[in-house]
Amino acid sequence: KPGGAHAAAEARTCSGAVIKDSTYGGGYEADARSSAAPGHAAVLANYRKSEYGNGTTMDAYFTDDTGAMGGLPLPCNFSMATYQAYTNKVTQSLVRPTFVNTLHAGDPVTQTGYLNATNVIGGMCELCIAYNNKTLGRDVAETGSQWIGQENAAIVTVAKRKIFWLYARAAYNPAYETPLRKFMYASFLLTYSPQYSMYQDAFKTPSGFPVMPETGIVPMQPLTTASSVTGYLRSGGTYMREFGACYYLGVLKGKCAVVVNPGASTARIATTAYAHSVVLSGYDVLDGGTVSFTGARVTSVPAAGGAILFP
Repeated sequence: KPGGAHAAAEARTCSGAVIKDSTYGGGYEADARSSAAPGHAAVLANYRKSEYGNGTTMDAYFTDDTGAMGGLPLPCNFSMATYQAYTNKVTQSLVRPTFVNTLHAGDPVTQTGYLNATNVIGGMCELCIAYNNKTLGRDVAETGSQWIGQENAAIVTVAKRKIFWLYARAAYNPAYETPLRKFMYASFLLTYSPQYSMYQDAFKTPSGFPVMPETGIVPMQPLTTASSVTGYLRSGGTYMREFGACYYLGVLKGKCAVVVNPGASTARIATTAYAHSVVLSGYDVLDGGTVSFTGARVTSVPAAGGAILFP
Protein backbone atom coordinates (compact mmCIF):
# COMPACT_ATOMS: atom_id res chain seq x y z
CA LYS A 1 0.00 0.00 0.00
CA PRO A 2 1.12 3.62 -0.36
CA GLY A 3 3.41 4.39 2.54
CA GLY A 4 3.76 0.72 3.46
CA ALA A 5 6.82 -1.49 3.59
CA HIS A 6 6.71 -2.09 -0.15
CA ALA A 7 5.70 1.37 -1.29
CA ALA A 8 8.83 1.56 -3.43
CA ALA A 9 7.47 -1.24 -5.63
CA GLU A 10 4.11 0.36 -6.36
CA ALA A 11 3.08 1.22 -9.89
CA ARG A 12 2.01 4.78 -10.64
CA THR A 13 0.48 6.67 -13.51
CA CYS A 14 2.35 9.62 -15.03
CA SER A 15 0.29 11.90 -12.77
CA GLY A 16 1.70 10.07 -9.75
CA ALA A 17 -1.48 8.20 -8.81
CA VAL A 18 -0.94 4.76 -7.32
CA ILE A 19 -2.58 2.07 -9.47
CA LYS A 20 -5.11 -0.08 -7.63
CA ASP A 21 -6.97 -3.11 -8.95
CA SER A 22 -10.49 -3.21 -7.52
CA THR A 23 -11.08 -6.87 -8.45
CA TYR A 24 -10.38 -9.89 -6.23
CA GLY A 25 -10.98 -7.80 -3.11
CA GLY A 26 -8.65 -5.02 -4.19
CA GLY A 27 -4.88 -4.72 -4.37
CA TYR A 28 -2.15 -2.34 -5.43
CA GLU A 29 -0.26 -2.94 -8.64
CA ALA A 30 3.49 -3.51 -8.40
CA ASP A 31 5.76 -2.08 -11.08
CA ALA A 32 8.07 -4.82 -12.35
CA ARG A 33 10.56 -2.13 -13.47
CA SER A 34 11.13 -1.02 -9.87
CA SER A 35 14.28 -2.27 -8.16
CA ALA A 36 12.04 -3.04 -5.17
CA ALA A 37 9.81 -5.42 -7.15
CA PRO A 38 11.90 -8.61 -6.69
CA GLY A 39 11.99 -8.07 -2.92
CA HIS A 40 8.25 -7.57 -2.85
CA ALA A 41 7.75 -10.81 -4.85
CA ALA A 42 10.10 -12.69 -2.52
CA VAL A 43 8.04 -11.76 0.53
CA LEU A 44 4.89 -13.15 -1.07
CA ALA A 45 6.68 -16.29 -2.29
CA ASN A 46 8.25 -16.95 1.10
CA TYR A 47 4.86 -16.58 2.76
CA ARG A 48 3.43 -19.22 0.45
CA LYS A 49 6.40 -21.52 1.03
CA SER A 50 5.92 -21.35 4.79
CA GLU A 51 2.18 -21.92 4.35
CA TYR A 52 2.90 -25.19 2.50
CA GLY A 53 5.56 -26.71 4.75
CA ASN A 54 8.44 -24.30 4.05
CA GLY A 55 8.59 -25.42 0.45
CA THR A 56 9.68 -28.99 1.17
CA THR A 57 6.72 -30.48 -0.69
CA MET A 58 6.53 -27.87 -3.46
CA ASP A 59 7.76 -28.49 -6.99
CA ALA A 60 6.86 -25.16 -8.56
CA TYR A 61 5.22 -21.79 -8.07
CA PHE A 62 2.07 -20.74 -9.90
CA THR A 63 1.65 -17.02 -10.55
CA ASP A 64 -1.89 -15.99 -11.42
CA ASP A 65 -2.86 -13.32 -13.97
CA THR A 66 0.74 -12.47 -14.87
CA GLY A 67 0.78 -9.40 -17.11
CA ALA A 68 -3.00 -8.95 -16.79
CA MET A 69 -3.59 -5.21 -16.82
CA GLY A 70 -6.85 -5.09 -18.73
CA GLY A 71 -9.03 -2.29 -17.42
CA LEU A 72 -6.26 -0.82 -15.24
CA PRO A 73 -4.40 2.42 -15.94
CA LEU A 74 -0.99 1.56 -17.35
CA PRO A 75 2.16 2.47 -15.42
CA CYS A 76 3.85 5.65 -16.59
CA ASN A 77 5.97 5.25 -19.75
CA PHE A 78 4.70 1.72 -20.26
CA SER A 79 5.94 -0.36 -23.18
CA MET A 80 5.03 -4.02 -23.53
CA ALA A 81 8.50 -5.24 -24.47
CA THR A 82 10.19 -3.47 -21.56
CA TYR A 83 7.53 -4.46 -19.07
CA GLN A 84 7.70 -8.12 -20.11
CA ALA A 85 11.49 -8.11 -19.81
CA TYR A 86 11.36 -6.74 -16.26
CA THR A 87 8.49 -9.02 -15.25
CA ASN A 88 10.59 -11.96 -16.42
CA LYS A 89 13.46 -10.69 -14.24
CA VAL A 90 11.13 -10.62 -11.21
CA THR A 91 9.89 -14.14 -12.00
CA GLN A 92 13.45 -15.33 -12.50
CA SER A 93 14.44 -13.91 -9.11
CA LEU A 94 12.14 -16.48 -7.50
CA VAL A 95 14.52 -19.21 -8.77
CA ARG A 96 12.07 -22.07 -8.24
CA PRO A 97 10.35 -23.51 -11.37
CA THR A 98 7.25 -21.44 -12.11
CA PHE A 99 4.06 -21.66 -14.13
CA VAL A 100 2.59 -18.31 -15.20
CA ASN A 101 -1.10 -17.87 -15.93
CA THR A 102 -0.77 -15.28 -18.65
CA LEU A 103 -1.78 -16.50 -22.10
CA HIS A 104 -5.36 -15.19 -21.94
CA ALA A 105 -4.44 -11.95 -20.16
CA GLY A 106 -4.12 -10.12 -23.49
CA ASP A 107 -3.28 -11.08 -27.05
CA PRO A 108 -2.27 -14.75 -26.54
CA VAL A 109 0.78 -14.70 -28.81
CA THR A 110 2.06 -11.42 -27.33
CA GLN A 111 1.59 -12.85 -23.85
CA THR A 112 4.02 -15.67 -24.62
CA GLY A 113 6.70 -13.04 -23.96
CA TYR A 114 6.10 -13.65 -20.24
CA LEU A 115 7.41 -17.20 -20.68
CA ASN A 116 11.00 -16.13 -21.34
CA ALA A 117 12.24 -16.24 -17.75
CA THR A 118 14.64 -19.16 -17.46
CA ASN A 119 12.75 -20.71 -14.53
CA VAL A 120 9.33 -20.54 -16.23
CA ILE A 121 8.36 -24.07 -17.18
CA GLY A 122 5.01 -23.28 -18.76
CA GLY A 123 2.11 -20.94 -19.31
CA MET A 124 -1.58 -21.43 -18.59
CA CYS A 125 -4.23 -20.33 -21.08
CA GLU A 126 -7.23 -20.04 -18.76
CA LEU A 127 -10.72 -19.66 -20.28
CA CYS A 128 -9.23 -20.52 -23.67
CA ILE A 129 -10.96 -22.63 -26.37
CA ALA A 130 -14.08 -22.83 -24.15
CA TYR A 131 -15.31 -21.16 -20.97
CA ASN A 132 -18.29 -20.95 -18.65
CA ASN A 133 -20.43 -17.92 -19.49
CA LYS A 134 -22.31 -17.17 -16.27
CA THR A 135 -24.47 -14.57 -17.96
CA LEU A 136 -25.79 -17.09 -20.48
CA GLY A 137 -25.74 -19.94 -17.95
CA ARG A 138 -23.89 -22.26 -20.31
CA ASP A 139 -20.46 -23.10 -21.66
CA VAL A 140 -19.30 -21.27 -24.78
CA ALA A 141 -16.71 -22.11 -27.43
CA GLU A 142 -14.05 -19.60 -28.43
CA THR A 143 -14.21 -19.08 -32.19
CA GLY A 144 -12.85 -16.89 -34.95
CA SER A 145 -9.81 -14.73 -34.29
CA GLN A 146 -9.79 -15.55 -30.56
CA TRP A 147 -9.48 -19.27 -31.33
CA ILE A 148 -6.75 -18.60 -33.89
CA GLY A 149 -4.75 -16.52 -31.41
CA GLN A 150 -5.01 -19.18 -28.72
CA GLU A 151 -3.97 -21.97 -31.08
CA ASN A 152 -0.99 -19.92 -32.25
CA ALA A 153 -0.02 -19.26 -28.63
CA ALA A 154 0.03 -23.02 -28.10
CA ILE A 155 2.38 -23.43 -31.07
CA VAL A 156 4.70 -20.63 -29.87
CA THR A 157 4.76 -21.97 -26.31
CA VAL A 158 5.69 -25.46 -27.43
CA ALA A 159 8.37 -24.03 -29.75
CA LYS A 160 9.92 -22.40 -26.67
CA ARG A 161 9.99 -25.87 -25.04
CA LYS A 162 7.60 -24.65 -22.38
CA ILE A 163 4.42 -26.41 -21.25
CA PHE A 164 1.23 -25.10 -22.84
CA TRP A 165 -1.39 -25.58 -20.12
CA LEU A 166 -4.84 -25.33 -21.67
CA TYR A 167 -7.45 -24.66 -19.01
CA ALA A 168 -10.59 -24.80 -21.13
CA ARG A 169 -12.81 -23.77 -18.24
CA ALA A 170 -16.08 -25.28 -19.37
CA ALA A 171 -17.90 -25.87 -16.10
CA TYR A 172 -21.41 -27.18 -16.63
CA ASN A 173 -22.80 -30.67 -17.32
CA PRO A 174 -20.47 -32.63 -19.66
CA ALA A 175 -23.08 -35.31 -20.41
CA TYR A 176 -25.10 -32.67 -22.28
CA GLU A 177 -22.11 -30.98 -23.90
CA THR A 178 -20.45 -33.74 -25.89
CA PRO A 179 -20.26 -31.58 -29.08
CA LEU A 180 -18.39 -28.91 -27.12
CA ARG A 181 -16.12 -31.55 -25.59
CA LYS A 182 -15.13 -32.74 -29.07
CA PHE A 183 -14.43 -29.16 -30.11
CA MET A 184 -12.30 -28.62 -27.01
CA TYR A 185 -10.22 -31.77 -27.26
CA ALA A 186 -9.81 -31.63 -31.04
CA SER A 187 -8.64 -28.01 -30.70
CA PHE A 188 -6.12 -29.10 -28.08
CA LEU A 189 -4.79 -31.97 -30.20
CA LEU A 190 -4.58 -29.82 -33.32
CA THR A 191 -1.52 -27.99 -31.97
CA TYR A 192 -0.40 -30.24 -29.14
CA SER A 193 2.95 -31.81 -28.33
CA PRO A 194 3.07 -34.99 -26.18
CA GLN A 195 6.05 -33.52 -24.32
CA TYR A 196 4.84 -29.96 -23.79
CA SER A 197 1.04 -29.86 -23.69
CA MET A 198 -1.36 -30.20 -20.74
CA TYR A 199 -5.17 -30.26 -20.76
CA GLN A 200 -7.68 -29.30 -18.05
CA ASP A 201 -11.39 -28.57 -17.85
CA ALA A 202 -13.78 -27.78 -15.01
CA PHE A 203 -16.93 -29.75 -15.84
CA LYS A 204 -19.30 -30.57 -12.99
CA THR A 205 -19.64 -34.34 -12.54
CA PRO A 206 -21.27 -36.56 -9.92
CA SER A 207 -17.90 -37.68 -8.53
CA GLY A 208 -16.32 -34.25 -8.76
CA PHE A 209 -13.54 -35.72 -10.91
CA PRO A 210 -13.55 -33.76 -14.19
CA VAL A 211 -11.39 -36.05 -16.31
CA MET A 212 -13.23 -36.94 -19.49
CA PRO A 213 -12.78 -40.29 -21.29
CA GLU A 214 -11.69 -38.63 -24.54
CA THR A 215 -8.44 -37.56 -22.85
CA GLY A 216 -7.35 -41.19 -23.16
CA ILE A 217 -6.94 -40.56 -26.90
CA VAL A 218 -3.25 -39.90 -27.49
CA PRO A 219 -2.22 -39.31 -31.13
CA MET A 220 1.41 -39.86 -32.09
CA GLN A 221 3.47 -39.55 -35.26
CA PRO A 222 1.97 -36.32 -36.66
CA LEU A 223 2.14 -36.20 -40.44
CA THR A 224 2.67 -32.43 -40.27
CA THR A 225 3.63 -29.94 -37.56
CA ALA A 226 2.88 -26.37 -38.61
CA SER A 227 4.49 -23.15 -37.35
CA SER A 228 1.09 -21.41 -37.47
CA VAL A 229 -2.40 -22.78 -37.11
CA THR A 230 -3.15 -21.65 -40.66
CA GLY A 231 -0.85 -24.48 -41.73
CA TYR A 232 -3.67 -26.86 -40.75
CA LEU A 233 -6.41 -25.02 -42.69
CA ARG A 234 -7.95 -27.20 -45.41
CA SER A 235 -10.23 -26.50 -48.32
CA GLY A 236 -13.80 -26.39 -47.09
CA GLY A 237 -12.93 -24.26 -44.07
CA THR A 238 -11.93 -26.82 -41.42
CA TYR A 239 -8.57 -27.18 -39.70
CA MET A 240 -7.19 -30.73 -39.74
CA ARG A 241 -4.13 -32.55 -38.43
CA GLU A 242 -3.42 -36.20 -39.18
CA PHE A 243 -1.43 -38.68 -37.10
CA GLY A 244 0.15 -41.98 -38.10
CA ALA A 245 -0.44 -43.84 -34.83
CA CYS A 246 -3.23 -43.08 -32.36
CA TYR A 247 -3.77 -44.79 -29.02
CA TYR A 248 -6.58 -45.08 -26.53
CA LEU A 249 -5.46 -45.94 -23.01
CA GLY A 250 -2.28 -47.38 -24.49
CA VAL A 251 -3.99 -49.50 -27.17
CA LEU A 252 -3.13 -48.71 -30.79
CA LYS A 253 -6.23 -47.80 -32.82
CA GLY A 254 -4.49 -47.00 -36.10
CA LYS A 255 -4.12 -43.63 -37.76
CA CYS A 256 -6.44 -40.74 -36.88
CA ALA A 257 -7.23 -37.12 -37.63
CA VAL A 258 -8.58 -34.22 -35.61
CA VAL A 259 -10.82 -31.69 -37.33
CA VAL A 260 -11.96 -28.32 -35.98
CA ASN A 261 -14.37 -25.74 -37.33
CA PRO A 262 -13.97 -22.43 -35.42
CA GLY A 263 -16.22 -20.66 -37.92
CA ALA A 264 -19.81 -19.46 -37.76
CA SER A 265 -21.29 -21.95 -40.24
CA THR A 266 -20.99 -25.62 -41.13
CA ALA A 267 -17.75 -26.49 -42.93
CA ARG A 268 -16.79 -29.46 -45.09
CA ILE A 269 -14.16 -32.03 -44.11
CA ALA A 270 -11.56 -32.21 -46.87
CA THR A 271 -10.95 -35.97 -46.77
CA THR A 272 -12.81 -39.25 -47.21
CA ALA A 273 -9.95 -41.35 -45.82
CA TYR A 274 -11.65 -42.04 -42.48
CA ALA A 275 -14.72 -44.22 -42.20
CA HIS A 276 -15.49 -43.65 -38.52
CA SER A 277 -15.71 -40.85 -35.97
CA VAL A 278 -15.44 -40.71 -32.19
CA VAL A 279 -18.73 -40.64 -30.26
CA LEU A 280 -18.77 -39.47 -26.65
CA SER A 281 -21.39 -40.26 -24.04
CA GLY A 282 -21.91 -39.73 -20.35
CA TYR A 283 -19.77 -38.05 -17.74
CA ASP A 284 -16.17 -38.43 -16.62
CA VAL A 285 -14.11 -41.61 -16.35
CA LEU A 286 -15.32 -42.35 -12.81
CA ASP A 287 -19.00 -41.89 -13.65
CA GLY A 288 -19.41 -44.16 -16.65
CA GLY A 289 -18.34 -41.85 -19.47
CA THR A 290 -17.43 -43.71 -22.65
CA VAL A 291 -15.73 -43.27 -26.01
CA SER A 292 -16.83 -45.17 -29.10
CA PHE A 293 -14.60 -45.39 -32.17
CA THR A 294 -17.28 -46.78 -34.47
CA GLY A 295 -19.34 -43.67 -35.10
CA ALA A 296 -20.44 -43.02 -38.66
CA ARG A 297 -18.28 -41.26 -41.22
CA VAL A 298 -18.70 -37.49 -40.97
CA THR A 299 -18.27 -35.25 -43.98
CA SER A 300 -18.83 -31.86 -42.33
CA VAL A 301 -18.46 -30.17 -38.96
CA PRO A 302 -20.98 -27.68 -37.54
CA ALA A 303 -20.03 -24.18 -36.43
CA ALA A 304 -17.85 -24.24 -33.29
CA GLY A 305 -17.57 -28.00 -33.74
CA GLY A 306 -14.91 -30.67 -33.77
CA ALA A 307 -14.43 -34.28 -34.81
CA ILE A 308 -11.89 -37.03 -34.22
CA LEU A 309 -11.67 -39.46 -37.12
CA PHE A 310 -10.50 -43.08 -37.28
CA PRO A 311 -10.32 -45.69 -40.08
